[in-house]
Amino acid sequence: AGQAKGDQGPIGPQGPVGPAVNANGTLNHLAKFDTSGTILSDAFLYEDTVGNVGIGTTTPSARLDVEGTFQLKDGTQADKRVLTSDGDGNASWEAFSAESLFGAGFMPPQDGSCMSLIATGPTGPGPSAVAISGNYAFVLNGAGNDMMVFDMSIATAPSSVGTIATGTTPRSIAIANDHAFVVNSGSNDMMVFDISTPATPSLSATVATGSSPYAVAILGNYAYVLNTGANNMMVFDISSPASPSLSATVATATGPIAAAVSGSHVHLAAQFGDLQIFDVSNPASPGLIATVATGSVNRSIAVTDNHIYLANTNGLEVFDISTPASPSLSATASGAGFVSIVIAGDYAYALNTVSGRMVVYDIMDPSSPSLLSAVATGPSPAAVAVSGNYAYVVDGFSDALMVFDRFCVSGISIDPITGGLVAQDLSESDPQVGDNTTNYIPRWDGIALSQGTIYDNGNIGIGTTSPSEKLHVAGNIKADNMLSVEAFHGLLQNAADFTGSTSTGNVNLEYTNVSQNSAPAVFSMAANGALTILKAGVIEVSAQYNVIYPSGYSRMDIRINGSGKTTALAAGVNNWQNVQGHLSWKVNAGDVLTITAQPSSINSMDNGGWSTLSVKWTGVIN
Repeated sequence: AGQAKGDQGPIGPQGPVGPAVNANGTLNHLAKFDTSGTILSDAFLYEDTVGNVGIGTTTPSARLDVEGTFQLKDGTQADKRVLTSDGDGNASWEAFSAESLFGAGFMPPQDGSCMSLIATGPTGPGPSAVAISGNYAFVLNGAGNDMMVFDMSIATAPSSVGTIATGTTPRSIAIANDHAFVVNSGSNDMMVFDISTPATPSLSATVATGSSPYAVAILGNYAYVLNTGANNMMVFDISSPASPSLSATVATATGPIAAAVSGSHVHLAAQFGDLQIFDVSNPASPGLIATVATGSVNRSIAVTDNHIYLANTNGLEVFDISTPASPSLSATASGAGFVSIVIAGDYAYALNTVSGRMVVYDIMDPSSPSLLSAVATGPSPAAVAVSGNYAYVVDGFSDALMVFDRFCVSGISIDPITGGLVAQDLSESDPQVGDNTTNYIPRWDGIALSQGTIYDNGNIGIGTTSPSEKLHVAGNIKADNMLSVEAFHGLLQNAADFTGSTSTGNVNLEYTNVSQNSAPAVFSMAANGALTILKAGVIEVSAQYNVIYPSGYSRMDIRINGSGKTTALAAGVNNWQNVQGHLSWKVNAGDVLTITAQPSSINSMDNGGWSTLSVKWTGVIN
């Protein structure tokens, strides 16, 4: 049997009538109400039939169309900033830059292929470490037992502004919170320096370490010190830098020598072939989570982006530490003698003492590091640090701080075809002048530089490419006015054996030495006071002397290779005073010059009256 339908119930009461909102002009406008719900007027917000909202306009053309100004205050606003969005469309204000305008992914990479030395500053003896903080470089001098501070505000002009004593043989430095932490392997301690005023560092604390501390690294409020002689790592609480306190000591592999920190881990390189990783999430109780044998002598370590870069005697080794407890070797780059390595962006900077160079690797792909460039350092580079556009190297042989420009000078240009941004190398390059320009001085031909005829290899050649003198002209020389050539003098000092001589035979005049103002020399002393001519040219002999004799004749006989060049100066006259002569001859290299007195009888040849006797080589052949 079916059910019967009941009667319909009564109709409920009618609801309230909606308010009329300025019925003559409110279509699509949103209304404004007071606190009691009373309609005040139309709002400036307008929503059309398709859901576009307008502010200040009744014809919005987008989801939100604002006709007029607006403000966004989310805490990132500041003067001269631009509004940018992230990948989800969230807006914020950022400082105007190429990255904010084009996006970081659209900027071409910097070019490190033309790294170059731009400055050198003297350090103390045996610099062993360098660290950068702000505009200052802090250099440890291992043999000088001190720390030097350099003002690097002008990278091309390092300026030493302060020095402070350290312990014996400082090895490593780490900087954190306006303090420099220095470990000294000779005095077995760690010193803490206040560097809030870099030019005047002051010692805040000294704390004992284990035997031969070689490295210190800072992570948070803790300093991790590797004691090479004790084979352990000490952890110091440095939350109060003026009073560091020991928190833990843990055994390591033999000869821990370098450390790098990342996240909650300390990565340790042991000198004799082990790589170790410690979990220091609880600094008071470090836990060893991995040990890997490297099979080589390790010297330095760096960490970035889940990869360890190890510098050792085999070269560069890269370990993947995505799983810190299970490091795996992912790449190697051969090269003996690496002693220090740092990472900056996509580049690894390693020092090589075998080649005396700083080697740069592109590590954008850590599994395949590629050699980008290499630049000469001193023969004993000890440590490298990188800050901004510069790499700083200390060399123990030259005792110097060296500053290198890391990147080529480049600009950004727009490819007219693709519209993309490309790097433009603005580095200076030497122009090619002609086809064979080595050692040639170029000349301007009115349009371009072309090859000249003057050759410069240290000596200047005109008409010759093998100049043998400072100026060598293969051809004639014309001088419309006077041509002056400075002569080279050989000043001769006479020996004393002629004073009071009574000999009547010919006597060679001997001289005790030759004083020359030329380099290389043009004369050399031969036997019996003779002079050997070393360079072809013209010699001039000048003399002024006194001779006393009773009778006969006297002359000054000048001979070249035994051939007489003079005749008698006087005959039959006694007591010649101030006899003067000036003669010149052309000579060749190897000729021998002798000067002989030929008296009939000599009672006296007065040395004191021998005011001048000189030979002059002019080098001019007429």
